[in-house]
Amino acid sequence: MLPRIEMQAIDRYIAEHPLPEVKSEEREEVASDVQGMNSSNELKNAQMNLEQFMATCKIEREAMKAAKEKADAEKLEKILLYTRSTFMKFDFTDEELFQLNECVKMFVTLRAVLPAVSIHILKKRTLT
Repeated sequence: MLPRIEMQAIDRYIAEHPLPEVKSEEREEVASDVQGMNSSNELKNAQMNLEQFMATCKIEREAMKAAKEKADAEKLEKILLYTRSTFMKFDFTDEELFQLNECVKMFVTLRAVLPAVSIHILKKRTLT
């Protein structure tokens, strides 16, 4: 709250210094300038918001990509561990286990079977 003395001083100043009259043509020019500035400012604000949004999206996309790659790597390690531990029980040689391991790795990473891979794994009677 302003004290009464300050309010009286403000009222007196306003009374002694009236606003100059502005012609209607000048008002229209000023109004059109203000509208032009407002639209220009709105455009700049929209552009800045878009740039900020795109930067945020890029950062989030990179974070999601890194998280997915990490999850895929962990998943692949679990699959390979399971494959090794499962087929070790059936007396496969180290070379055969390595070939199985590589085939599974290619299948998981490329999501396809490579037809050109030559695999020589002997069939075990205990394995069906």
